[in-house]
Amino acid sequence: MNNEVFEYIGNLGLKLDQIQLNNFVDVLFKFYISSAKTQRARGKDFVLTMMDYVRLHNPKYLHVLARQFKMGRLHDFKKSKKAMVLSWQPGMIRSGLPMSIETACMCSRQQSRRNCYYQKGEKMDDKTKAKISKTKTGHTTDAETIAKIKEANKRAYAEKSDAEKAEINARKAQAAKERWARYHAEKIVLFDAKA
Repeated sequence: MNNEVFEYIGNLGLKLDQIQLNNFVDVLFKFYISSAKTQRARGKDFVLTMMDYVRLHNPKYLHVLARQFKMGRLHDFKKSKKAMVLSWQPGMIRSGLPMSIETACMCSRQQSRRNCYYQKGEKMDDKTKAKISKTKTGHTTDAETIAKIKEANKRAYAEKSDAEKAEINARKAQAAKERWARYHAEKIVLFDAKA
């Protein structure tokens, strides 16, 4: 570990003596190594340096970690819901880019899970589609749930502006035209095949 990390953390005024500061940095280094192992085990390139890892932490959060460290509760705190974890920025996990200062962030575990969801416009691979299909196969939705979904959709549509409603209706009309065009084309092909 280079002196830059010690200097950066030392300048934050964490109210730790030199021995505590050294031990605190050692613990942060262990967290960094653990994060690197986790990402590499998932087949991701990990090019984030220790200094980048420390800089991703908000200075106020480093003060919280230092306080927990002084009380001997840092490891328990890191397992709690309040703890921040190293994660990917939204939409970056499947970008093919390595985990670096540009693609990583510190966030809550819950936010980390959301960041790793498929983002709007992102294409799913065949393996993911098959996994989703398998979980949905044979699943039936009861009438009460369907009624609740319909009611929620009606409320959401009613809250939209006239311009948004017009755009939605135009999209639905275009999709219906395309669907009927495909249907008629398939029907003509079937008819020609029979003849």
